[in-house]
Amino acid sequence: MRAESYTLQISKNAGFTTLVYNDSTIVDTAKIITQLDIHTIHYWRVFAKNIGGISDTSSVWNFRMLGTATTVNLVYPQADENNIPVNLNFTWNKASNLENSMSYWFELTLDTSAAVTIRDTVLTDTLKAVQNLQNDKYYYWRVKGKNVVGWGEFSNWRKFKTIVPIPGISLLSSPFNNAVAVQLNPKLIWRKVQYGETYQLQVSKESSFGTMIFNDTTLTDTTRLLPTLSNYTQYYWRVKAVNVGGESNWSEVWNLNPLW
Repeated sequence: MRAESYTLQISKNAGFTTLVYNDSTIVDTAKIITQLDIHTIHYWRVFAKNIGGISDTSSVWNFRMLGTATTVNLVYPQADENNIPVNLNFTWNKASNLENSMSYWFELTLDTSAAVTIRDTVLTDTLKAVQNLQNDKYYYWRVKGKNVVGWGEFSNWRKFKTIVPIPGISLLSSPFNNAVAVQLNPKLIWRKVQYGETYQLQVSKESSFGTMIFNDTTLTDTTRLLPTLSNYTQYYWRVKAVNVGGESNWSEVWNLNPLW
C-alpha cells in the first residue's frame, strides 16, 4: 500500500543507539536538515508507514559533514627559530576537510600591522618555496586552507629570524705590511668586521701558507700576541672572519720581519 508518512533517523553510530535526529511526521520524500555537527560522519535510515503499519528499515547510508577547513598546523620554520636560510621551503600539515577543491592561502610579512610582503592564494601543496629574503630580519608567516565550503581560519602568526649575512673581508692594521725590526713576539691587529663572530689567524714562513707556524680559529678579538718568532726570518700573516652564516675570503697577505 502507499506510504502515508515517513520516519527519518540520523545517528553518529551505525547501530543507531543514540539519535541526533528523529522525525516521524515527514510526508514528503525529502528533508532539509540543519545544525548537524561538522567534521563528523552521520548514519541515516528511513521507515515508511501507513494505516496498516510501519515498513522495515531502509538500507543504512552514511555521509560526512564537511564544514570549512580546519586550522592549518605550521611545521617549518618553527616558532622563534633563528638562523633560517634566506632561501627556504615553508611547510605545514594538511588541513582536514579538504577533500574537495583544496587550496591554501600563504602570507609572509616583516610586520603584521603593515602590508604583506608575499601572498599566494592558489597553493595546492603544503609547501611554499621562497627565495632572497633579507638577512638578519624577523619575519612572520601564516596559512589557511580552503575547500568547497570556503576558507578556514588563518593559523596564528609564526615568527622566525633569518640568518646573518656572511661577514666581509678583514682589513689588516698592524704591524704594517713589509714591517722590519718588529718585536720577536709581535702583536697582530686587524679591524673588526660587521657580523664577524670569530676570526681565524694564520701565520707562516711561506706566502702560500703551505706550512703554518700559527693557526688559531677561536679568536673573538681583533688582536693576537704571537709566540716568540725567529730572528732574521720573514713571516706572512692573514685573517678571515667567520659567523654562523659562513666565512669570508682571506684578507690580504702581509709580511713582517722580526728584529735584525
